Amino acid sequence: MNRRWLLIFPVAVLLLAGCKKKEDGPVVSPFKASAKISFQHVFGTSPLVLSNQWYVNAANDSVRISMLKYYISNITLKSGGQSFVVPESYFLIDEAEPASKTILLSGLPPVSFDEIEFLIGVDSAKNASGAHTGALDVIHNMYWGWASGYICSKLEGYFIDSVESGFSFHVGGFNYPNNASRKVSISFNGEKLPAAELNPPTLVLKTDVSEYFKNPVTLDLKQYNSVHSPSATGNMLADNYTDMFGFVAVQ
Repeated sequence: MNRRWLLIFPVAVLLLAGCKKKEDGPVVSPFKASAKISFQHVFGTSPLVLSNQWYVNAANDSVRISMLKYYISNITLKSGGQSFVVPESYFLIDEAEPASKTILLSGLPPVSFDEIEFLIGVDSAKNASGAHTGALDVIHNMYWGWASGYICSKLEGYFIDSVESGFSFHVGGFNYPNNASRKVSISFNGEKLPAAELNPPTLVLKTDVSEYFKNPVTLDLKQYNSVHSPSATGNMLADNYTDMFGFVAVQ
């Protein structure tokens, strides 16, 4: 049985008996506490507004964004160096769907956490086992097929190149050398996220879309403006946007 979800605390022996996987069902946690994560989308210092707002990226290109979607998965919460892997944590965040930008993490132990770790994208095991339901359902148009798997992130929009031109980045792939999933670790800067059964607190994270276009590579949209399959360019974009997340507050 897959025990990646096991809590690495002194009560691990109890967890071995208390956490189990139902037949043909998801992992079941014995814990009842929960917490929320809220994603605030920005472009640099400005709130992200789809379609009609222009921004300037690191290459000094004027850009406007028409679509932003990405997967968050394999969430791990940490407390003093000890870890709890949140069971079945797969979420699709979509700027066009405000409700998707707040997610609920349930089945948590009643402790206070000080760090979070997650994947941008979908892990290889889920990719290799085909399409799924819920956030991973193919109806969300975030799945290429069995060979290429899930799209980790989509960013679409327009830029000025003497005339207005479009760009479309669909970044994904789970096989070497084009595995686009990226791990992110975020400290809460000394604050604590106390999981609770009633009135769960909210961890607020910032998602800075300007990071798609810089660090480690300053992206030239005249040269790179279309990605629709696993590729070296997709890997470059994934490396760029790995650091687009940051801590804001616990509320």
